[in-house]
Amino acid sequence: MTHRHLTDILLAFMVTATTAHLGTAATETWGANEDQTDPWATVGAPESPGQPSAGRTGKSTRTPCSITGMVQSFPASILVNTTDDLNTMSGYPACNAWDESGPEEVYELTVPDEGPYVVFAHIENAPGVDHDVFILGAPCDSDNCLAAGSVTASVAGVPSGTTLFVSIDGFGGSSGAGTLTIDVWVDPLIFSDDFESGMTSNWSNVVP
Repeated sequence: MTHRHLTDILLAFMVTATTAHLGTAATETWGANEDQTDPWATVGAPESPGQPSAGRTGKSTRTPCSITGMVQSFPASILVNTTDDLNTMSGYPACNAWDESGPEEVYELTVPDEGPYVVFAHIENAPGVDHDVFILGAPCDSDNCLAAGSVTASVAGVPSGTTLFVSIDGFGGSSGAGTLTIDVWVDPLIFSDDFESGMTSNWSNVVP
């Protein structure tokens, strides 16, 4: 197991204990929304291909996603197999500089009502397979990465009705099978706010 994977596994456990709030990526950086003052206000803001993304300098490497499927309910457990898929996106520069030269699968989801929510994605790879997991904003492309991890990625404070995309991509050219889990739940800091205000009835809004 590489240092990169050990670091991400430790971060995944830390995220479970203390989830960041208001759109902060759980395991990586923001890219197009780096000021984080109102991160969801600029997700999906149009940019011309080849132009620098807001918050970064240099030429964009923007590559549109190829959508594999749509998530209709949560939690979702998806059997993935990238062996015969295309390598459309080879990197996600808004999150990291990992070599994602393997093929990928991308799944679209829309956050339910009664948010904001934490959106969580986890990949359990088959032996010998090295998929990484990425959560992308809209429009779905390689420059719109919100969170990344070698096992788990999550984003908190996601407003109701937001469309996000989960990409499973082969690190260093890897491809093969795995099980992808995607889930959403009410942001835990909202629980705390409701408790202080006496609005505990909102606690029933958790998506099963």
